[in-house]
Amino acid sequence: GVLYIGRTENLKERFDQHRWNCKNHRLRKVLKRSVGDLQFSWMLIDFPEQIQKEKELVRYFTPPCNIIKFK
Repeated sequence: GVLYIGRTENLKERFDQHRWNCKNHRLRKVLKRSVGDLQFSWMLIDFPEQIQKEKELVRYFTPPCNIIKFK
């Protein structure tokens, strides 16, 4: 299933930040000790729409590693 949803301009840099400097202990644990292959998917969306799309996807998938609560 979907573990995490987020936005970035540089996917590799953001992945490294999550893996090594992340305060989200759930996500850090998954990235360091994955049980199987990790797969990434991405969407190219202009900035103003990114925030709304992220909220919609988090509400729909309820990923366990997202700690941000959207209202």
